[in-house]
Parts: sequence; C-alpha cells; structure tokens
Amino acid sequence: MDANAFRDRIARWRLDVNLSQVALDRECGFREGTIGKLEEGERALTDEMLVRILICTDRDLLWTLVEGCGSLFKRLQPIEPSLRQELGRERPPQPLDEDGELQRALDAMFANMEIVLKKQTRAADRRALMMEILSEAAARDARADGQRRKRAAGPRKKKSA
Repeated sequence: MDANAFRDRIARWRLDVNLSQVALDRECGFREGTIGKLEEGERALTDEMLVRILICTDRDLLWTLVEGCGSLFKRLQPIEPSLRQELGRERPPQPLDEDGELQRALDAMFANMEIVLKKQTRAADRRALMMEILSEAAARDARADGQRRKRAAGPRKKKSA
C-alpha cells in the first residue's frame, strides 16, 4: 500500500476541518492548485505530502493507516472462506510469536512478573498495540520481499563462446 491509496480521502479530510483546496495548499506549504490536482488524480501523492495533509487536517497517522487497512480487511474477509474452499487451499499456519522476551517471561512468570505486567499494560494501550502490530507486519513484509528476491535471482548462466 502506498500514499496514493489515500488520495480519494483528501477531500473528506479537508472538508472535515472546513478548509478550501487553496487554504489546505497554504497550510501544507504546497503550490496553489496542488490539492486540487491530488483530489482529481492528476498528481501522484507522495509519502511526505500525505503526512503533511494528515497533520494539517488534524488527523493521526497511525489511526489513518489502521482505518485504511481495517476497511480493506472488512471488505476482503468475507470473500476469503469461499475462495479458499473453491481453490482447495487451507489457511497457512499462523506465524509463531517471535517475542522472545514475552516467552521467557511466561516461562518464569513468578520470577519475572514485572515484565509480564509491562507487556499487559502495553497491550491495554490501543495505540501502542496498533503501532506494534503495524511494525511487526512491516518487518514480516520486508522479510518476505527479501526471500522472494533471493529465489528469483538464482545463479547466472555462463555465456557460451
């Protein structure tokens, strides 16, 4: 997912804070007409532009990303079971929890109760929990990209003379 996935929401965000296109251009430090071009799909939305727009429309980066992923998940989730059945494919096994600190704390729960309580407190903070989930997903996505690149590369064939 890239910044352009959020382009269709700019007008709603702008109107939610009662800003015209020109006013939002000024707030963000853009040339006049930039917001209009973004809203019309005539210009690509960069990551920096997206963050500027979020800040100037009083939106939170984390919750905006969660909202975007959440709405996509809500649309796709009902489709998955029937397609898995049609394709004869089971769900892949869930990745193991790679939180070694948590595992050690659970193994020695009474000796390390302080660590367990800190983890539970962090989980109770929805923002911290969502940040942790998104960071873990990004790390797994990066590892998967690296594995795909390694498989695709393979050995080079020698040229025949």
